[in-house]
Amino acid sequence: MPDYTYTREFGDTIHSNPDTYNIGHQGEPMDIAQRIKDALPGVDFYVLNNGTECKVITTESLTTEQEATLTATIAAQKAVDDWPYPGPDVTVSKVQITDFQDLTGHNVFRKGYDINASAGETTEQEAKYTTNMYLQGLAFNLDDNVADGDYIEVEMVDVDNILGYGAGTVLGKFAETIYVVPNQQFECCCSDAKLVPAGIYIRYRYVSTGSTQVNIKLQHLLRTS
Repeated sequence: MPDYTYTREFGDTIHSNPDTYNIGHQGEPMDIAQRIKDALPGVDFYVLNNGTECKVITTESLTTEQEATLTATIAAQKAVDDWPYPGPDVTVSKVQITDFQDLTGHNVFRKGYDINASAGETTEQEAKYTTNMYLQGLAFNLDDNVADGDYIEVEMVDVDNILGYGAGTVLGKFAETIYVVPNQQFECCCSDAKLVPAGIYIRYRYVSTGSTQVNIKLQHLLRTS
């Protein structure tokens, strides 16, 4: 196991890890992870971040002393970065997790995004998973600001040169110039699916030709095997 990992999605389940500590505010997960690594040497853990809260998942239960150290460590990092958080104090609460959702088995999975596409520009949204996923389709709802000529595209990109074709290589385009209309609701789910290897990005692109921002409620439809 690596010393720390900070790229996992909240949908991922960490198996045989009995304890989750919810630190209840947002911040840069790399900074959180480095501070915890320094404060709790020898403790294997993950930091999960969804943009509004972070969770520290350990491979075994922490002692009372270690929990106190974790609390103090998070408070110190908060003071440095001045993160927003809901309460007057930084609290660390333990949450039990289970193996009920196992993304290495047979599962369907949806991930949603709320995107505001800038008027007259190209807006992109990227998603990456840390386990192999199969893309079956996508769904979106659009508001009434769509202009004639607006369209959506979907492609897979090797941003980090995982497959060795070069960083930023577009591996394939799976939706090309899908023209849209105001208030459109669209869903396409195929019986077949395209493998998205771990670490590869799914990139969604909205091309606006109008003069007003467009809101897109986007979902990608996936399964794990």
